[in-house]
This record gives sequence, structure tokens and C-alpha cells, in this order.
Amino acid sequence: MMYYFYRFNMFLFFLLTLTFLHIHPSDLFASEQQAPDPQGKSAEQTVLSKESAQLLEKIENGVVDYNEKLKSGKMTFSITQSIQSSHQPQNAKKVMYEDVGTWHITYNFDAHRHFYDVRMYKKMEFNGKPLPNWTDKRYQFQIDDKKMLIREKKETVWIQYPQPTDKSIFRSEFNPRRWGWNPGVFSFTSLIKYAPPIKVEQVEVDRVQLYLLTLYRVRNEKSSIIQQLWIDPRKGYRPTRSLKTTTQEAQTWISSSDGTLAPQQPEELVFHIHSTFQIEQFAPGIWFPRTGIYESSYDPTKQQGFRKTTMQVHKAIFNISIDEKDLSFSD
Repeated sequence: MMYYFYRFNMFLFFLLTLTFLHIHPSDLFASEQQAPDPQGKSAEQTVLSKESAQLLEKIENGVVDYNEKLKSGKMTFSITQSIQSSHQPQNAKKVMYEDVGTWHITYNFDAHRHFYDVRMYKKMEFNGKPLPNWTDKRYQFQIDDKKMLIREKKETVWIQYPQPTDKSIFRSEFNPRRWGWNPGVFSFTSLIKYAPPIKVEQVEVDRVQLYLLTLYRVRNEKSSIIQQLWIDPRKGYRPTRSLKTTTQEAQTWISSSDGTLAPQQPEELVFHIHSTFQIEQFAPGIWFPRTGIYESSYDPTKQQGFRKTTMQVHKAIFNISIDEKDLSFSD
């Protein structure tokens, strides 16, 4: 009898769904505004050693002190999204990328007020695959505390969206704070509550002393997350590297020619998201990434991912007076 083997992999389907919705898997770990996961739960509180507890306290204080220094600013930066090229040779040792989207962003902020001007160039898609033609759109976002106003430029006219509107137009990548502190819009305090530290240590990387913070969270009985952050205390306690590893149990099935399905031994899948940051000093005591790279479906052997998002800061000035016109829609 001939058998056909099928893999029922809800985990990869889940990741694919996120891609279609323009949500990165890392956003699930990053968004402070996301709805609580009723099945997710943090690991049982690990009792840190005295040394680890002291290092954690030092990191917490360093993050708070640095965040208080960022009061206002103006930035221009770009984001490029790339995927593995469809022309990639099967035996290639390195991933070949093709760009599928570029965003040019001007960002101004003053305390709780934020203004974004976003020019988007994105390849059109069909059945999840990029087409050769590109779309060209421009949006502006005006945010005051938690209230967001959105408008889009249609040819020469600005069209403001009615309220409430679909805020999914605004992507978390647009917020440079995401790049300034990975995993982003999470405050550090919320992060270590969501995924409690299980180990904090001091390590040396390229002759530089860093703090290595390891966090752990159980999403459900079949899925868990480990996040490692390499933090540079000399540079505003900003992360220089992050590696998130998700372990997921996937069900496999075997089918005979008559269509009968029988469950087989579940298979454990491991999925990595890797990020690196080049931290620079933009003003005395003000450290921020000049570049940031997120790689999903990261292969530790090739040290590359099949999907890559790159952020590049072109200009940034912090702690300056911001005019009212730079925080709101112009006429």
C-alpha cells in the first residue's frame, strides 16, 4: 500500500498569516498595547542568584535613567523589507535578498506628542508573492497620547480618515523607539514581567563587556519563547543584539491511499528571530541605533534569515525645541 505523508503545521501557518497581515512575529513579543493572551503565561518566577539580581537592578536603573533623557527630537530614517529571492540557487550558502518594500519616514516627538510623515514604496502582492510593479503611497500620523489621527495623500489632496479608523495602517516599525529599545514599545519593566529573567550575566564580546539577559515565557503547553538580549551599559543600556527562539510542538499525520488519517508522534519545531543594532552617540549621553536589522526564520548556521527588515537613521537631533507646526497636520 502506498502511503502519503502530510505535516499539519499550525505554527508555520500562524507565521504565514502574520506575514499576510503585515505583522511581524516579533510584534507579538513587542507590543505593549496587545490584548493579553489568555493561554499565555510567564514561567514560574525563577529565583535569581544574588549576582544576577544585582545586575538586573543595574540594568533596570540604567534603562530608566536613559529613557528620561529622551524628551524630544526630530528624525529621518528609512526601513527596507527584503525576502529571500525567488532566484535563490538551491545549494547557495548565503541567502540572496530582494527588496519588497521601502518606507521613508520623518518623525518628530515632544513628550507624549508624535508626528510621522511616511512615504511608502511597496511591491504589490498576489497570493502572497511580490509582483514586479510597486505601489507609492504617503501617510501622515498625528498622535497625542493615545489618540491617533491619520490622513493619506491622494495625488495632490490630503484625505483625512474618519474616526475611528483602522490603525493597522500604522506599523510598529515606524516608531524608532522600537529600534531604540528592542523589543520596542514594551517598557523594560513590562518586558521582564511578561517574560521573567531566568539568567543575567556579564559577558565579553569582541573585548567589550556586555550584560546578557535571558528571558523565558511559556505561551501554552506546546509553545515557549526564550529571548536573549546583549546590552551595552556604556551606550545607554541599549541592546546591541537580540535572539528570540520559539519552540513549537507540531502535529504530523500519515495518510493511506484511502484517505484515512492517523496522528503520528508530534514534531518539535524551532523558529528564530535575530536582530542586531549599531549604536552611535548622536549627542553627549544620547545613544541610539544608526542601523538595525531584524531577521526572521533565522538560520544560526548560515547566520541569516529568509526575511529581513533593515532600519537606517539618516539624521537625528534630540532634546530640542519642537514647533507646533512640526507636531500636527499642515493646512
